[in-house]
Amino acid sequence: MTCSKIFSGDLPELTNEIIQYFRKDSPTLYSCILVNRLWCRLAIPLLWEDPFSIPTQHYHCIKTYLCFLNEDDKAKFNEYGINDNLFVSNTLFNYPSFIKYLDTIKIYNSIQNWVITLVDKCNYKLRNKLGNLVYRSLLEVFIENEGNLYSLKVVLSTSYLHKYFDDNLDLILQNPNLTYNIRGLIFGNRFNSFRCVFQNTIPFLKFLYSNCNLISTFCFEFPEKLLTNNSLIENYLSQIIISQHNLKEISFGYFINLYNPFLSLKNSNCSNTLNTIIFNNIDFKNLINILQEVFDQLNVLESIHLIDCHSLNSDFVQQIIKVNKPFKLISLFMIEILHIESLQLLLMKFGDCIENFGFRNRNSGEEYGVIIPEKQQLFEYVMKYCKKINYFDSGIPANDNNI
Repeated sequence: MTCSKIFSGDLPELTNEIIQYFRKDSPTLYSCILVNRLWCRLAIPLLWEDPFSIPTQHYHCIKTYLCFLNEDDKAKFNEYGINDNLFVSNTLFNYPSFIKYLDTIKIYNSIQNWVITLVDKCNYKLRNKLGNLVYRSLLEVFIENEGNLYSLKVVLSTSYLHKYFDDNLDLILQNPNLTYNIRGLIFGNRFNSFRCVFQNTIPFLKFLYSNCNLISTFCFEFPEKLLTNNSLIENYLSQIIISQHNLKEISFGYFINLYNPFLSLKNSNCSNTLNTIIFNNIDFKNLINILQEVFDQLNVLESIHLIDCHSLNSDFVQQIIKVNKPFKLISLFMIEILHIESLQLLLMKFGDCIENFGFRNRNSGEEYGVIIPEKQQLFEYVMKYCKKINYFDSGIPANDNNI
């Protein structure tokens, strides 16, 4: 009886709860569309939360989005030989309003895949000019139709991604309603140009700390050389951290100067919400003296992850071991052995909770099955103290069995 009522639409609240379980299962959601009108109305918003991640949809959704442009904006495509007939018309739903997840790399790739179906793929200048227009048009459509993002990923890993972001950042800065509600934020710059850092990063970080204070997961990745002459980035990053009301997980990456941002974790907001910290390619040289101070202020810290970090020396180990607040070291991936005795102490302290371990800096001799003594000793300590390893990366060729 209950099952029949669900399919007939007599229990909409229960039906909605069931369909929510299929949020990441696009084939099932497509099937739900065909059941009845209620199921269709419930499934469509989920399918259009993150359309650029659906393999069968990715760039096909662009035509649907562009039909929401006004006539003047559609006319801008005419110079590229694209007329209104290419855009979908008479849509049943306000698809742009459903957008929840934006990933600049996925959007860029989808745009490029669509553009090469329209213009000569060898004409790079035309492709990028048209691509930039599509990029801006999509942002305009999301804004005009009151899209409200939950997750934003901005990774500027190429000059083209930088240019697209730089050319269209004004739309984001002038329309805070698109991003004010974001819970997940990934922001990274791996393109080695100070000009790009200054033009893109500073205004965006300033905007984030002024308008986005509900972030629960924050990942920030910048090479150190992009920050050594730019303390503004460090200061704005600290302000973003301090302004958050529900920050639960933070990830720092790629040798950035972390002293002030890390120290800002002591603020009252973070101290009672932050439960996970990930350090990725971080040099702890300037952080060692404040490690215990900061960690002891984090009342709900559950775990930390150390991935390919530097300066994991005896001073670092002593500071970590002295922390009074309990937490787990879940991941430990190493690229250097500075003091084997200290690492033994670290594994004795946290071995019971380490789940992921690796040593990924292989010396030339290991190609011939020769393992340096310190590394051999480290692996012996891992086998002795770490009983819950789920993932192990020895950095040694698969056919070597000398461990």
